[in-house]
Amino acid sequence: MWLGAGLGAASVLALARTLEASAAGHGTHTQLGLPPCGFYSLTGVPCPACGLTTSFVHLAHGDWVSAALANPVGVPLCLLTFGALPLSVWGLLRGAPVLGVCRRIGLSTLLTLCGAGLFVAWFARLFVVAFG
Repeated sequence: MWLGAGLGAASVLALARTLEASAAGHGTHTQLGLPPCGFYSLTGVPCPACGLTTSFVHLAHGDWVSAALANPVGVPLCLLTFGALPLSVWGLLRGAPVLGVCRRIGLSTLLTLCGAGLFVAWFARLFVVAFG
């Protein structure tokens, strides 16, 4: 599992480095052959996850400000993804149990906070759309 986690994280970060961030602040994922956001297509309003790929791409190119503007939750998620690299190597070398380590570092709490952050950021976007 450690090897899979490390390779997955490395793949996401390497892929983010190869993409070009969308000037719109969202939609970068379409470069991967994925469809545009259905929620955005129907409503004209970004969904909570809109801009996450764009945020990762900006961070992979060292642009922290644009990353936070694309989706502020992309910054901690990308940092968690980056942190998975050394943690995976450590866990693999130590033979540490994956679930035990995840519990010790509070991964579920961190991911819950990121999920809540997605909705807080989304409500802020909705406010801006509604009230300019």
